[in-house]
Amino acid sequence: MSRLESISKSASSGRTPDGRCYSHVADYIDASGYGGIAKGGFDAAIPPAYWSEAHQFADYLNMNGNAARLGMANVQTSVANNPYKAPEGSIVVVRAGTPGTAHPTAGDIAVKGPTDHFYNGGEMGYGGSGNFPSGNDYVLGIYVPTICSGSGPAPSPSPSGGCVDCINGGGGAACADRCAGCSADCQNCVKYGGGQACASKCC
Repeated sequence: MSRLESISKSASSGRTPDGRCYSHVADYIDASGYGGIAKGGFDAAIPPAYWSEAHQFADYLNMNGNAARLGMANVQTSVANNPYKAPEGSIVVVRAGTPGTAHPTAGDIAVKGPTDHFYNGGEMGYGGSGNFPSGNDYVLGIYVPTICSGSGPAPSPSPSGGCVDCINGGGGAACADRCAGCSADCQNCVKYGGGQACASKCC
């Protein structure tokens, strides 16, 4: 967590956010590794269908045990759904409409720094802790690692859903690695662009 915080702070301090928060945070994860995502392993860990908007990082981690598989835990409830109470070096994701955000659909993703600092290509904030009263629904996730990132690949998806989840999420041929444990029919369908029609053949 301290490594991710240091990298994100160095890349963000003194700058104004440029609207590319997700791209920047993905770069920080690639530079440091995080939980089960190895250095340089963001693209292998998060399917392409979940790369467009910040909220999609949380969408993916919050389904089918993906956070645990990638060596992370969502601790938002333990910090009262309040980014300002998040641990330093955690990854905070909030929905569109959260104070401090501007995009109508993307939401926001940032690395938590000390006190009221958040880093995502610039220094930003959400208007103070008071904007997150008990029961608010702004926060989609606050992620901390449960294991220390190494230099190897991210853990393989579980055979009970990783491949199909990737296909149904629109990952297409990029799902090939996730489907390596499935049948040859599945692997060929994915490899040759069968798209979501492959789901019925896959594990």
